[in-house]
Amino acid sequence: INSGFTPMNLQSLSNNIIDELKFRNELNYAEIVAQNFNITINEKSIYMPLRPQNKKIVGNWASVVYADIKRVKTDYLQALNDLRTVSDSLERSPALFILKPSEDNFNKLSQSRKDAWDEAVDKLDSSLKPQGIELFSRSSTVELALDIDTWYKQTG
Repeated sequence: INSGFTPMNLQSLSNNIIDELKFRNELNYAEIVAQNFNITINEKSIYMPLRPQNKKIVGNWASVVYADIKRVKTDYLQALNDLRTVSDSLERSPALFILKPSEDNFNKLSQSRKDAWDEAVDKLDSSLKPQGIELFSRSSTVELALDIDTWYKQTG
């Protein structure tokens, strides 16, 4: 079915981004990434790795590197809903960092699956701006880590 397509789950994405951020930001890594990725809001534990202590911003990341369109939507929406909850509760500006498949990887999917994937992700992507959520999407964890670094440095 997925003919060599390589997925990347949240755990792998997190490990890769964290390694990259530590490598780039030895000095302020602890400022950018929360020591505990989970925050409790309304007695619910929510995954929210990017909670700089000294800025009014909050960020989450998610992978949509899956051949299964349902999984793409579920993981994206989970990250988005968690981000909205934390952002509203802490009164911070939200940003979402999405890892998308590389072109080579994406081209291993059938055309019908690529079309369905594009339609699902485009719909989700376009829903962010009206909600006041900044979107960063890349096809490499290195680029995504660079975006996180830039977002952190440029935001007040």
